[in-house]
Amino acid sequence: MTGAERQSMQFQMAYEMRVVAEKIRFVIRALDAIGPLKTNDISLQLLEALELLEGLDRRFREARAAGS
Repeated sequence: MTGAERQSMQFQMAYEMRVVAEKIRFVIRALDAIGPLKTNDISLQLLEALELLEGLDRRFREARAAGS
């Protein structure tokens, strides 16, 4: 894999992580609007997934910055 191909793939992965994170945030807000008492467990699971994804995104950006 060339450097340009690797960079393109890294950009695509970073973009997709951000898209997924935004979708998770949207679902959490929608569930909270329905009624937090009914959807609390689902919201907590989504929030945990979002935190994991954001941590991965942060480490990814740090690794890219260190490699530049």
